Amino acid sequence: MKNIILSIDRIEPGLVRACRKISRQLGVQVKGISLVDKSFKETTDYLADSTGVFEEIVCDFNDADELAKILEPIKDQILAVQCRIETGVQDLAKVVPFLQDSVPVPTPKALEAATVKSLMREKMRAYDENLVPKFRPIHEDQLESLEEIIANMDFPLIVKPSGLNSSILVTKCEDIDSLKETLKRSFAVLHEIYEKERGSGEPELLIEEFMVGDMYSTDAYVTPNGEVLCLPPVKVITSHEVGLSGFYGYEFQIPDGLNLEELHGLYQTATASVKALQLTSCTAHIELYNCRGKWKIIELGPRIGGHREDLYREGYDVDHHYNDLASRIEGLQPVMPTGLIKYAICMDLYPKHEGVISGFDGFEAARELATCVHAKEHTAIGEPFYSAENGSPYAADALFSGKDHAQVVADAARARELIRINTLPLKK
Repeated sequence: MKNIILSIDRIEPGLVRACRKISRQLGVQVKGISLVDKSFKETTDYLADSTGVFEEIVCDFNDADELAKILEPIKDQILAVQCRIETGVQDLAKVVPFLQDSVPVPTPKALEAATVKSLMREKMRAYDENLVPKFRPIHEDQLESLEEIIANMDFPLIVKPSGLNSSILVTKCEDIDSLKETLKRSFAVLHEIYEKERGSGEPELLIEEFMVGDMYSTDAYVTPNGEVLCLPPVKVITSHEVGLSGFYGYEFQIPDGLNLEELHGLYQTATASVKALQLTSCTAHIELYNCRGKWKIIELGPRIGGHREDLYREGYDVDHHYNDLASRIEGLQPVMPTGLIKYAICMDLYPKHEGVISGFDGFEAARELATCVHAKEHTAIGEPFYSAENGSPYAADALFSGKDHAQVVADAARARELIRINTLPLKK
């Protein structure tokens, strides 16, 4: 009897709730098993289940014999495999060969293409050259050939790591001098950040033409037979758009404000990106730019997007973790949204200055605002903190939702005034 949900590296409360819901619907006692890499357990991204639904097994994903010993007795009992975070996808890829004959899973090649941006862009360009901007990967030993590498590209250009996420080290360059300086600075810390953030593939940078337009994202359920079911898009305001450094998600908004023609173009492009990578049996998080009516892919991740569980729940009453599993469990179907129920805004928060975190102000006051769902710190006092382009993810986030759009907007703006993440200078 199939009654196991297998998760890789991290257990979120939404996944536990989804398992209980599936137990009720299938009439079986669903058991969770969480495979956690022993090195990942030491990171701040690690999150365990305290409810008892999931049994945790700590292992070494690089030890094929150990994985075989764990998975062989249970593989025919697995209903679905789930991986929530980008850094866990490379661990999922090591599990897939043991499971691909017994449960729907993406192929290792598709997972690699979905986490290494240079390969991702090559696959998408081969499928449809209009899906992505002009780009070139570059390694540190190629810096002397830089001008030859970018000969057919126009400034401004964007530099980004090929195997990292969360806008880490993403930098806009207006001319050749700023490009050289950015590449030099990024390569100086690239290996260290790859190790810290568990980067995918070999450490390399990607240079691509800067896309002018508005940013959106959608999460899509990809069934075992390759059907792509897109959720409504989220409008993304980047820090660059509001005059701040970096390209992190300054604000995420529901609804998206797109008309029917624009929505059709977004869904077509998102679906094409999934097909280009031959991705199946997962949820895909797809980021796009609307460049004067032409849609371009920023990137695709083979997992639920950041903040999307909260945003889709608040905006459309979507149980994202349940749908993620139901889209590939026989006898279940994802429950797609029928219309907007509330407006929602989520925002990532950074300190104004790099340094050592020394305190958090205004969070309690922000939580008292009428439409505040949560305001959370994601780092600790005493931790060193850098800007997004220098390697740190967001330090905190806040979520607001309600039926009064003006109130949601006003409360989000007020929270930005209230909240302060304080830092002291880094020791040299």
